[in-house]
Amino acid sequence: MVGAREVLHHLSTGAIARSLADPATVFIVAERAGHLIGFAQLTIGATHACAGPEATVELGRLYVQRAFAGKGVGTMLLARSEELA
Repeated sequence: MVGAREVLHHLSTGAIARSLADPATVFIVAERAGHLIGFAQLTIGATHACAGPEATVELGRLYVQRAFAGKGVGTMLLARSEELA
């Protein structure tokens, strides 16, 4: 379960605005009838000691609204993330 501090830190309007302004951050969104039902947040060019010296793509967050859990939305977002990576 996501805590209030995490929401305020990572999903506040300001935090999302900063992520959207970052050219290394990509959002893939899933919507239904014009409403956001899920998203994947990727960082292009991320580095990590376990990944070696080459740049990678990191999946930072995958979110699906509870009402759409188990309906393939997360699978679709993950597949699209892999395609972009």
